[in-house]
Amino acid sequence: MNHKKLILLTLCSFACMNHGFNVSYDGKNPYVSYETSWGKERFVKEDYIKYFPFYEKYVEALRILHPHTINIKNLPYPYCQLQQILPFYGRGMYFNYKFIKKIFQHNNIVHAIEIGALYGLSTRHIASLLPDNGKLLAIDPWDYHAGMYEQFLSNVVLTGLTSKIVPIQKRSDQTVNDVKSYSDSFDLIYVDGDHETAGVLSDLELYYPLLTKNTGVICGDDWLLKTVRAAVQQFAEKNQLTIYAACNFWFLRDEGKYQYKTLIDADESIWMFNK
Repeated sequence: MNHKKLILLTLCSFACMNHGFNVSYDGKNPYVSYETSWGKERFVKEDYIKYFPFYEKYVEALRILHPHTINIKNLPYPYCQLQQILPFYGRGMYFNYKFIKKIFQHNNIVHAIEIGALYGLSTRHIASLLPDNGKLLAIDPWDYHAGMYEQFLSNVVLTGLTSKIVPIQKRSDQTVNDVKSYSDSFDLIYVDGDHETAGVLSDLELYYPLLTKNTGVICGDDWLLKTVRAAVQQFAEKNQLTIYAACNFWFLRDEGKYQYKTLIDADESIWMFNK
């Protein structure tokens, strides 16, 4: 085989078609999905059921470079520190791709932050939407088990996104000063790190001030989790912000008061932060 040939792979995410939190159920009954879901007590049951018909599995189409065609020494930092490039590992759960794409369609996103990257499924999607001069700072300690960080780096290398994705191997509460050295402000901040209320609230308090004034978007994953929702609601109420949410996605807008609005069938103008 010619090692310079690009391999085109179409990869399905780890999650099932109908709901990302129940990988063992691929049926169409939301009640069965909920009742058989691991850790069901973590979710807001009413919304789990209500948004069930709107879930779609994420299919990631990637052009994967063959590792033997890549000279590690020529890669930017920190990718050049890899001892070897590991085989691509595309596993992950990411159901917010349509919402993220809408944000990009209606706004000028150049500088972005992702809190919580794991193996980079959402990271790669966000980075692929950035312009050529765009940068995505991926913040994650990658300390869940040995080799996670190297796998993340390898995945980025193999998808040709090293010029756009800047990994920062730290906890988000230790990284605020680091990200300021890359940009004075950020057009998009995607929160998907700590899922406990205190951790999410900390991320919102630390990173919300870094948004580009009047046009920056802060959004995140896991709206269905009670702990995440509580943090978003507390922060929004304290700062008199509007929560837009549906399925497992949420974002905040400054509309002068604390309120909640659904994204389902919402006017297209809500996605425009550059008015």
